[in-house]
Amino acid sequence: MRLYKRNEITEAVAGTALSSAGVSINFQEGADEKSAFIVNATATDTITVCAGVGSINETDITLSVPVGTSVFTLDSAFFMNATGANKGKVTLKGANTTKVAVVVLP
Repeated sequence: MRLYKRNEITEAVAGTALSSAGVSINFQEGADEKSAFIVNATATDTITVCAGVGSINETDITLSVPVGTSVFTLDSAFFMNATGANKGKVTLKGANTTKVAVVVLP
């Protein structure tokens, strides 16, 4: 979801439900410093952020997610897929009760 204007309210998107098999989420719309992942969890969970294909990173990371809404940022050089079918996307794994959306600031 991209915010195009300042000083205005933009309707939030519901987010994508995660799965243990992994879900690829678009992360190429904006710069790292202007992008945030918004997480909505109905139960405590862990999110695995998979190392990107063709990125400079070879290690997944695991983030602990509390109940409710939380936010995190990522460095695209480590986690965005640089090649392949999911180029420009980040792959996240977690419970299907956890939803994630990306917000890109103007």
